[in-house]
Amino acid sequence: MALRLMMDMQLEAKVSCYLKKAFSLLETMIVLLITSGTILMGYGGFKGAQSANNEKIFFRRFEMSWKDTQRLTAYDGYKATVTFQKNLHEVIFLCYRNGHKISKHLELPKGLEPVYDRTINIGKNGTVTPINVMLESNGKIKYKLSAQMGWGVYEITEK
Repeated sequence: MALRLMMDMQLEAKVSCYLKKAFSLLETMIVLLITSGTILMGYGGFKGAQSANNEKIFFRRFEMSWKDTQRLTAYDGYKATVTFQKNLHEVIFLCYRNGHKISKHLELPKGLEPVYDRTINIGKNGTVTPINVMLESNGKIKYKLSAQMGWGVYEITEK
């Protein structure tokens, strides 16, 4: 009888030992909830930073394309246009050189689009017709591009 009692106690100790090693369902759910919340908070900040970085890259590419177009007009004597198209979600640089159409398409970053379709005309000597192009991000006006008269001068201001 004593042997049987001792074996039952050992078995009970082993079972309780196994039960104590595992997490309960409630503890597991709390850990998952905290981890998910932390990941989601970090993702929101990452997405905002990524959007701002994409806009910076776009404006650098815009500046390079603008200078290329300005060079073609000012030095080679060709007319050009820079068109912001809302429905196509892009900016088109277009120049005719010796009867050939030279075009470059820049895709606008996700979330950034012109309020209205606008075309900037650049004359044969590099002068620009004055015009303002408003760019909005998520329904709010974020940037104002002002093309000014003169030698292809433009300015981008953040609202």
